[in-house]
Amino acid sequence: MTASRNVSKQDLKKSKEVASLILEAKGINYEDWLYEKHQEVEKESQEVVEQALTLLISQNKEDANKPYFNTESNKN
Repeated sequence: MTASRNVSKQDLKKSKEVASLILEAKGINYEDWLYEKHQEVEKESQEVVEQALTLLISQNKEDANKPYFNTESNKN
């Protein structure tokens, strides 16, 4: 996957219209297809998300007595 390409709204709209027509011709609803694609991305990223959460939990345990924010600077 590449970084953001600065796709114009017009190009994005046209691409969606064409994809919708192709999918419709195949008997597939665009919104259902898009939802499935979102699910695929989530599934493919699940391991990374779990690793990040595990790291966060580990750090929270190590820093259990440390505040998340500098509370001294928030006092008036």
